[in-house]
Amino acid sequence: MLQTFKTKLVEKKRLAERIYIFKFLCVEPDSLHFEAGQYMILKVPQGDGEYKNRLYSILNTPAKKHDFELLVKLIPGGVASEYLTQLELGAEAIFDGPAGVFTLKEEERHKGRHKVFVATGTGVAPAVSMIEAHLPHHPEEHFVLLWGTPTKKDVYLTEEWEKLEGQYPNFRFAVFLSQEEELSGDEKKHFMLGRVNKGIDALTTAFGLPTGGDIANFDLYVAGDRYIVDSLREYLLSKGADPGHLVLEKFV
Repeated sequence: MLQTFKTKLVEKKRLAERIYIFKFLCVEPDSLHFEAGQYMILKVPQGDGEYKNRLYSILNTPAKKHDFELLVKLIPGGVASEYLTQLELGAEAIFDGPAGVFTLKEEERHKGRHKVFVATGTGVAPAVSMIEAHLPHHPEEHFVLLWGTPTKKDVYLTEEWEKLEGQYPNFRFAVFLSQEEELSGDEKKHFMLGRVNKGIDALTTAFGLPTGGDIANFDLYVAGDRYIVDSLREYLLSKGADPGHLVLEKFV
């Protein structure tokens, strides 16, 4: 059963054009317990005592108990975007949650399998939460993050991922830029031109995963816009992905 949280906005940080991190402090109750990959339901007041619900994945890990961060793309004219744009620091916001089953699967049949996270846009939020929460506890498994976004100006959080890559030899990431035409020499380490599908094709080559070239050996987590997720699902299945090891999160 979902719980209702009274919270207070304590930080609003711009990462890229229209992309922000909103940090909320839990007031009542004063702590939040969730699984990495889950989301919160923002209750957007409508002025008549009614609310409209909007879902946002939690960016941070469950190690944080008293506040949570949401990765938000502000859309002009959007009900929740307009509300969040006008929300001032210290203001109250109401959430229900946590909710969702887009979480790392740790049953016996998933043990020892490499984890590949394929995300577009703000769909990267639940992937980041899962990777940061579970990576330290699975040294024998590779964690690979493949993130698609249009241009260089849309890129964020990569400095944190570089630190993770330096700390954990079993973590790799790559950013795919669908609307760029060239990269500098330094950028080529973590950036590729084209859609995130290119990363899927390179899983057993560029990332050097010891899988015998069979994508069916991966646990695959895919998140983003529902139409893109549906397309990526079909692409992964066409490449031999195991449907029983394919987990989806479709953003509305």
